[in-house]
Amino acid sequence: MSVSKNHHAWQIASNISCLCWSQDRTRLALCPGNHEIHIYDTTNFTKCLDDEVPPLIQKLTDHTDLVTSLSWNDKFLVSVSEDRAAFVWHTIKWTPSRV
Repeated sequence: MSVSKNHHAWQIASNISCLCWSQDRTRLALCPGNHEIHIYDTTNFTKCLDDEVPPLIQKLTDHTDLVTSLSWNDKFLVSVSEDRAAFVWHTIKWTPSRV
């Protein structure tokens, strides 16, 4: 893959079902094609080399089936899954509330 000097491509997962950036673009939430949600710290993403990936800072595993949607605001991450559950995650302690 050809990537310009101002853009980076990371091989984080081979199958991503959904992803969402935090509003300040310092964190990336994604589902690697299963029931998990991975949270990456992208604060210094412009300093990463193409063969590096941002650090994984949290793995959320409360869903039991494929996560299909993510939405983020300043304090909360919302996730929806094929398990018919929706969670609101408090992004300080990463505790879920089922809705």
